[in-house]
Amino acid sequence: MKKMTLLPRLLTLALAAMLVLGGCSSAGGTKNTPAPTPEATPAPTAAPEDAAPNFYKYNTYLDTLDYLYDNLGYLDSYFGVVAFQEEFAVLDGGEYGNIQMSVGTATGDVLGRMDECLELAEEEPSYPDMDAAMKTLIPLAKSNEEALLAVASYARSGDWREDGLSKAAELHAALLPTVEPFMDALEAASEQLDILDKSFQDGELARMQENDEMIAYYTSILLSETEEFYERATAEENVVDGQVIVQNMDEFSAAAAKVQETGALLLEALEDKGQRGKTAKLDYMNEDDLKFQYYKSYTVHVNGIVSYVSEALSHAGNGEDILGSLEFVEMNYSDLVSDYNDYIVG
Repeated sequence: MKKMTLLPRLLTLALAAMLVLGGCSSAGGTKNTPAPTPEATPAPTAAPEDAAPNFYKYNTYLDTLDYLYDNLGYLDSYFGVVAFQEEFAVLDGGEYGNIQMSVGTATGDVLGRMDECLELAEEEPSYPDMDAAMKTLIPLAKSNEEALLAVASYARSGDWREDGLSKAAELHAALLPTVEPFMDALEAASEQLDILDKSFQDGELARMQENDEMIAYYTSILLSETEEFYERATAEENVVDGQVIVQNMDEFSAAAAKVQETGALLLEALEDKGQRGKTAKLDYMNEDDLKFQYYKSYTVHVNGIVSYVSEALSHAGNGEDILGSLEFVEMNYSDLVSDYNDYIVG
C-alpha cells in the first residue's frame, strides 16, 4: 500500500501551495497573493481582467478539496482490509476492526462547507469550468462521505463481531458505487482549481515586481518550483516498492537547480532590511524582537527546502532511495506555506 499512499501525499503538497492565495482571507477581503509559476498562461476559467479574483470563493473550494483528499486516505484504509470488488470479502490476513477512520469528526462543518460551495458556484465572478466541476463533485462527495461515516461508525462499534459481518456487506454495497465517481470528480475539480490558480498568477507576479516585494515574489516562485521538483521526483517511473529511485537525472537535476537558484535569491532578499520592511512581520529591530523569531523561522524553512532538495539530488545521483529526503522537503515546504500566510499575507 505504500505506493498508493504516496499519491495522495503529493496531491496534498500541491494543494498546500495554493494556500498562499488565501492565508487569512475572508468574505470581505481579497488582499492575499497566489503562488505563481513563471510559465503561467491565462486560462479559460479566469475572471475578466477588470474583476478582482474572489479569493473567498477560491479558498472555500480549496478547503473543501483539501478535506476530501483526506478521504482518499480513509478509502485506502478500508480497501487495505476489504477487497475492492462487488462481493464483500475481507482480504487474507485482514481484520475488519483494523479499519481506522477519523472521517466525520467535523462532519457538520464539512457538510456545511460543501453546501456553501454550491451557493458560491452560482455567484459572481463566475469561473464556469471550476463552478461546474464543484457542482458535479459535491453530491458525489456527500454520498461517499455518508457511506464512509457509516462504515467508520460500524467498525468502531465492534458490532461486526456479533453479526458475522452481515451489516459490513450491506455497508460495502452502499460504499463501493460511490468510490470511483467521487474520485473522478475530485480529480476533475482539482485540475480545474489548478487552472484557476494559474489564471491568477501572471498578474500577481507583475504586481509583486512592480511593488518591489521580492520576498513575496521569490517565495511564490520557490513554492511553485518545489511542487514541480516533487512531482518530477515522484513520477510513476520513479516509485517502486515504497522507494523513490530517480530514472531521469537530467530532468530531475534541472528541477532541483531551479529550487536551489530561487532559494538563494529568496535568502538574499530576506537579508535585505528594505525588503523585510515591505513584509508584515519580518522587519525586526534586533534579535530580542519577536519579529526576529519570525524571520528565523522563515529562513530555516527556506534553507530546509534547499538543503533537502540538494540532499535528494546527491542521493539520486548515487542511485539511492530519496523518499526520506522528500519527506523533509515536504515538511519544510508546508512550514514555509504557513510562514508565508502568517508573516507576509497576514
